Amino acid sequence: MDDYNNPSEMSPQNILQPSDLRASVPIMNSKLNDDISATDFTQTSVQPRNIVEPKRKKRATDAGVLLAIPPPIYYPDLKKSTITTKSSTARTPDPVRSWTSFVEKVESHEFDKTLKQGKKPDFRQYDDVDDISNEEDVRQALSVNMFENLNNITVSRQPREKFKRISTEDNVKGEPDFIYKQRDKLLLAVEVKTFWVLNLKVCESLAEKYEDDIERKYSRTIPPNSGKEISVVDILRQVFGYLVVNNLQYGVLSTYNQSWFLRRPKYEPRALEISPTIDVRSRHPTLFQCYAFVQHLARVDTNSPSPGPTPPSSPPPSDDDSFESSDNNIDSGSDYEESLNSKQKRKRRSKGR
Repeated sequence: MDDYNNPSEMSPQNILQPSDLRASVPIMNSKLNDDISATDFTQTSVQPRNIVEPKRKKRATDAGVLLAIPPPIYYPDLKKSTITTKSSTARTPDPVRSWTSFVEKVESHEFDKTLKQGKKPDFRQYDDVDDISNEEDVRQALSVNMFENLNNITVSRQPREKFKRISTEDNVKGEPDFIYKQRDKLLLAVEVKTFWVLNLKVCESLAEKYEDDIERKYSRTIPPNSGKEISVVDILRQVFGYLVVNNLQYGVLSTYNQSWFLRRPKYEPRALEISPTIDVRSRHPTLFQCYAFVQHLARVDTNSPSPGPTPPSSPPPSDDDSFESSDNNIDSGSDYEESLNSKQKRKRRSKGR
């Protein structure tokens, strides 16, 4: 017989009454408090586990070359000559103007993914008083801290491209300090100057300084001491000449601490467009980004035709092959003069002052 049907188990005295529950609650609470107070939580609490947090993975560009900031070089305060060597291949650009969209174009450019994965460079410091004393020292610093790193991030590109010093087998006209080549194809030219020869103030435009120096040169009221001022006329004629005689559209002018990126538009090959001054410590954009952008432009659209002895009456379409002309009058070493219109404009500006 089932035990739950045993009448003796179901007697009234064995049934738990509500009053019994109310009476037992204080006793249970008291007992619980005693147990809690007697517990040593310093011994029984759960010890934290040694959790190793995963390292945050940096974006490829964070450690790459393109966002790296090279250190500036130290130019000692020496009394150096501001005279620059005149080149036999020098040519006169007309007009000279600012490449106003350059910075915006660099910052909006979608760089090749392979360029973003380069290892962050280990730069050499040129901060001692004896490190930089002449143009060759500047060339060496530029080669070590800029061009070697740019070559490293383009090493996988085929056909192989690289910055290099010129040699006889390069078949380059003139003597630019560096060239950027793709096998046997010349892509752009780089000219290096020292701080003592070329140095612009913050926000000073190289294109505007050229126009001011030209006007000062042709003015009949030149101050006696104006010869001591740095003039950029011969410098720009020199680098522009390298672009002309090699039929190039792009070039670079640099003192290492300051750089300017140049364009000789194929639709207006007598013109020279100059970027704003890019400081070596610039972050938006970086100097490496500027170089990589111009490398891309020179790669996809390298050449600009010879301008000939006179400027065209109107710019032809950019893809007009009929505008190509020979370099016979370029190789002779004779420089073409500035247009009469340009001289007349400067003359009127001088009279207005």
